[in-house]
Amino acid sequence: MALSKTKRPFASDIFQYVLEVLLPLEAFREYIKITKEIVEREIKQKIEEYEKASDEEIEWMFDEVTQEIRHNMLQLFYNSLLVTLYSFLERKMRQLCQLALEVTSAILQFVAEMLA
Repeated sequence: MALSKTKRPFASDIFQYVLEVLLPLEAFREYIKITKEIVEREIKQKIEEYEKASDEEIEWMFDEVTQEIRHNMLQLFYNSLLVTLYSFLERKMRQLCQLALEVTSAILQFVAEMLA
């Protein structure tokens, strides 16, 4: 059985994992949770209105155009969440790659100086 190392969050003078990745992702998760709660509350309210309304009121309140607009808005919301998360992760990966390049360059320069 192999011994595993305890993983620690990556931290350097240039990059702080907890501050730059973990906290923003937690904030994003909280935003999604709060938004979901708002949407669910709105849906419950619309269901209650629907159950109390007469047939004429239902036709007026829930026309096809309004429903299509709401459906498209929901898709737009989900798409914006995906784009936002992807953009954040892409920036952080680029930042980490740049940091790795800088560290590797510094190590190679140090080794070259030691060998010279």
